[in-house]
Amino acid sequence: MSFKVSNISILISFILLLNNNSLATDITLWGNYQKAPKIFLSIDKKPQGVLVEIADLIANKTGDTYNYQLAPWARAYYQSKKTNDKNTGIIGIKKNPKRLKLFDFSDPIYFDSNYLVVLKERNLKVETIEELKGLRVSYNRNGYFGPKFEEAKQYFIDAADTNNVVRLKKLLLGRIDAALLGGPGRKGLNMALEQDESLQGTGDKFVLLPLEFATPDHIAFAKSLAQKETVEKINQAINELNTEGAIQAIIDRYSK
Repeated sequence: MSFKVSNISILISFILLLNNNSLATDITLWGNYQKAPKIFLSIDKKPQGVLVEIADLIANKTGDTYNYQLAPWARAYYQSKKTNDKNTGIIGIKKNPKRLKLFDFSDPIYFDSNYLVVLKERNLKVETIEELKGLRVSYNRNGYFGPKFEEAKQYFIDAADTNNVVRLKKLLLGRIDAALLGGPGRKGLNMALEQDESLQGTGDKFVLLPLEFATPDHIAFAKSLAQKETVEKINQAINELNTEGAIQAIIDRYSK
């Protein structure tokens, strides 16, 4: 009798395992290849950063597998918006009125901070967005950095580009007055300096203005893919990870 019960238990466990595996999905997530420490490609071309580690925890909760495709932001955004593959989304995307019409967003997974970097020798005193008036500011032209930065655009001279390294070189050459880089704090600046040999050792030439442009990041899927159930599953995982403190532990480690 015990033998039969044992066999039935094994059979039930096997069936449950098959069902769980059948629900698992390989999901491609597009993202920015150069937004260290938030998300970036390492020297050996491996996806790394806060968002990658958080997403991996989410995948462990949902049972899915995330495959990261990191590229310049404009390409990542285009690919996720135009895809016909229902298992393709984007990570590190922020909400704005236009995007809300195009994507289904997860709950926030990270609160992104961005700062304006200037040359120390300029001794610029800027504490409000109004004081940016007349300054040439470079930032990723394809990005969105929240309503405060959108408001600031009316004051500064737009000198947008798409590359952190180029931005810092332009700053050193005096072609711009300020460059927008990701945080937290100087972490993003320091990691950007490490990406180019000619910039290494120049860290003491830069300072951060006390202005912070912060807005949450999400995982999202194009509305045309009808992936609301996937988003709900991701949201459940995010809620559990926040309760456990696991997401904050990753953020704290990268903030050091």
